[in-house]
Amino acid sequence: MPHLNQLIEKYGKKGFVAVGVTSEAEGPTKGFMEQTSAKMAVAYEPSLKSMKAYGFNGFPSSALISPKGVVVWTGHPSSLTEKIIEENLVGVVMNASGKLTVDADLPKKYASIAKQLEKGDLGDGMKAIDAALANEKLPDADRTALEAAKEQVNAVLEEEKKAIETAVGEERWFDATAGWKRLATHFKGHEAAKAAETAAADVAKDPAKKKELEAGQRIAEAQKAAAAGKKKEALAILDGLGTGYLKDTKEAARAKTVAEEIKKDG
Repeated sequence: MPHLNQLIEKYGKKGFVAVGVTSEAEGPTKGFMEQTSAKMAVAYEPSLKSMKAYGFNGFPSSALISPKGVVVWTGHPSSLTEKIIEENLVGVVMNASGKLTVDADLPKKYASIAKQLEKGDLGDGMKAIDAALANEKLPDADRTALEAAKEQVNAVLEEEKKAIETAVGEERWFDATAGWKRLATHFKGHEAAKAAETAAADVAKDPAKKKELEAGQRIAEAQKAAAAGKKKEALAILDGLGTGYLKDTKEAARAKTVAEEIKKDG
């Protein structure tokens, strides 16, 4: 909370507003707000349907929304940095569905490229940008706009790669595979897509990793159920990981932590 308070203090005058969403009762929430000196506004949502809308899978989760009303970043609140707010994700959109898209500010003559990026056809969009940049007689203003769009696409690619690297390092093969599938889908024709397809296929062939992948998928299903207000269903899924053939996986151990988080949430 101190970290978020600092961001609010620094960027509040520039339009940065923090809103917390909770399913807790008003009394305990007010007590927490006073104890932590939280400076954010609070919205009470018993069902926490917004978690599903933003694609959150755990607690706490946060999203950074641009002035245009699009989600430009999601993650743990402590991971939101000044750099992210100021520089990194200008114009970049990460939809709640997990779809990778880019909102590029391009001249009307490049409307087809802008549409490709907006739809999530980032591989084709990148090719089109490179083709346009290859024109030696390209006006400086056009070149600047196209290069900026290319940087945005590369920013999406690098951010996704980092997330996958983290998942691989923690042996969360379901999350890593989900990331590879996103790259394969949105960067078709790009070398990153080919590498992603190979990596995902290798995991599916490895018996041990395949079990971790299946266990991770069940955790994701439980988190979605919890976000939809189906707490009993979520806990049943997580409890099942502790007794079935997946009980020896690392994801089964993580399921216990996820279950405790769901129980604490109400």
